[in-house]
Amino acid sequence: MVKDPAADWGPDASIEYHVLDLVLLPETSERAIRTCMERYAEAGPHLRIALERYADEKNEGDETTLGLFRALHIMGAMRDTKAFAPLLRSLSRPSEDLELLLGDALTETLPRIVASVFDGNAEALFNAIADQDRDELVRDSLLRAATFLTWEGRIDRAVMIDFLRRFGSGDLSVDGEFVWHAWVDAISVLGLRDLRPLVIEALEKGRIDEFIFEREPFEEILQHAERNPSDTSRFDGLGMGYIDDVVGLLQEYSFDDDKVDDIDESSIHESISHQPAINPWRNVGRNDPCPCGSGKKAKRCCLAA
Repeated sequence: MVKDPAADWGPDASIEYHVLDLVLLPETSERAIRTCMERYAEAGPHLRIALERYADEKNEGDETTLGLFRALHIMGAMRDTKAFAPLLRSLSRPSEDLELLLGDALTETLPRIVASVFDGNAEALFNAIADQDRDELVRDSLLRAATFLTWEGRIDRAVMIDFLRRFGSGDLSVDGEFVWHAWVDAISVLGLRDLRPLVIEALEKGRIDEFIFEREPFEEILQHAERNPSDTSRFDGLGMGYIDDVVGLLQEYSFDDDKVDDIDESSIHESISHQPAINPWRNVGRNDPCPCGSGKKAKRCCLAA
């Protein structure tokens, strides 16, 4: 059994000790994660302060990037709606900052984090999706979150349909941007057959990359959504849902060992915290696997990059 890297502070220890373990330890500590979740009334404010600082660009460096990465997933698992507004602000930061913070989670778990902390402000979410100054992968993830929230009934379906129509006009995104594929997936998984002509039109006009878009899976999911609207299996591989098993999820993530082979032990945390998160256990999606061997769908892996 692998020893937990966090100290056993005991049940009466201040929550700050466990938060520091969460933030500073290079290895993932199940003890720190579970304690912060069990005592979230105490830990939550600390995690939100870190997010607020990041959102307002007040962080003095990248030494807390790893801790914030973990904190985001914990806030998602705890359905902390107070994190929604600062998270949206954070996601307006430059692409290189977000890649450093989220790594593969930018497309893998970010949609679930956003859905999990959603506070009901659909207007703010749609405005962020429409903001063309934001990273296109962020916008893709935000639209996936909105899609799942619509299916759940937390976003009005008519409002979502109106947004998808406006997006399909081409006014809210540049042709060929990755976010078009979240738009296509939204129409299929929500069973919006009335919007199918917009997908065909977008394909014909070159707004959607033909190499990535696959007509047959689109039609199959659309039909499945119409016939079995309550079946969640169609969300598999699309990054939609909520954050649940946060311990298992965070333990799946590691950091690029090749970049720290020559780092001495005293500086290993600083070096690791500067590397984007890499998930070596990527799931195979509904399309062909990426040629790089990652196991991800091509359109969610190297093509996204």
